[in-house]
Amino acid sequence: MRTLSAPAAAAAASEEQSDPILLFVELDLGGSGFIRIVNNWEAVTRNGNEHSPYHFEISLPDETTDAEVPSIGLRIDNIDQIIIAGIQLLTDPIPVTLGVALFSSPDTTEAGPFDFLIQSIEWDAETITAQMTYETLMVRAFPHKRFIPIDFPGAF
Repeated sequence: MRTLSAPAAAAAASEEQSDPILLFVELDLGGSGFIRIVNNWEAVTRNGNEHSPYHFEISLPDETTDAEVPSIGLRIDNIDQIIIAGIQLLTDPIPVTLGVALFSSPDTTEAGPFDFLIQSIEWDAETITAQMTYETLMVRAFPHKRFIPIDFPGAF
């Protein structure tokens, strides 16, 4: 069970939020820098980095699917070309970090950081849609090396 601070628990339980809960998203574009957004009406500075205001939604996976690694959906309103310009030339999965904080204390993380990789991304004139997964050990080969005489001479 996750433990929230007293102000975050009060904000989550209240019908009227005087101190909203914000979701911060950071896209790591490698050598091109970062795109940092927040689901708010104005920019918010978190840990010395300014997060631009964007409307976006996170969709969580169904809890009933056991057959594959679950993916999380990210839908961002395509209000300008900054995000598209940053991602359209990338070929590798994009690392994404999600964090939750209160508006009054954005440097205090209430939940997270949650690290994901964008595996697929599409966009049109209105929205940017991405599917994110977390890196899992289930898709890695184990053991890392094959048991062949050159790598393990004492085994043969």
